[in-house]
Amino acid sequence: MTPKSVAAYFARALALVVGWAAVANAWARDADEQAFILRYRCLVEQTLQAIKDTPMKTAEDQNRFLILYRPEHGASYVQCILHEADKQAYCEAASGYWDHPKGAPRNHFIVGKALNALVALGFSPDDSKGNFVREFAVAGPQDFPNLAEFMLAALYEGYAGRAQMRIGVEAPDAPQRQSEERCQALS
Repeated sequence: MTPKSVAAYFARALALVVGWAAVANAWARDADEQAFILRYRCLVEQTLQAIKDTPMKTAEDQNRFLILYRPEHGASYVQCILHEADKQAYCEAASGYWDHPKGAPRNHFIVGKALNALVALGFSPDDSKGNFVREFAVAGPQDFPNLAEFMLAALYEGYAGRAQMRIGVEAPDAPQRQSEERCQALS
């Protein structure tokens, strides 16, 4: 290895550790949130794995995403797309930016406790051009449990989650994803 590649390796490793440490520090959860995450974690992990296991159709495959949402609340979602040969996850939390027709005044904003929770999870608070954003380095499937917990915590904390609520899951590259019942049987 050249000194430049060694430095790049250590910079990437440090970014990975710092990124996941920030997520872990943000998760002081109550019992209801813990129950919600426990209920859906397997499903989200299995879906992320199914996305990774699906061969990329092109070098710029745009279907490698997972969206978690509240079906009864329009703009209440968290989405992540795997990119850079599945070594990065670009994640967004709905900001309300896209909830109005182009050129119309914006009337939906995420503020207060919900915004503070998303920022504590590492999302950028800037929603002037779109959703709240957070990017992660992903070393491999061993990071899927952390990414799953991150997505579920963002959905719960940012969009008034409750342990018993149903969530929607959309992932075009994971048609064979596990059912919630199958995950419960595995645990």
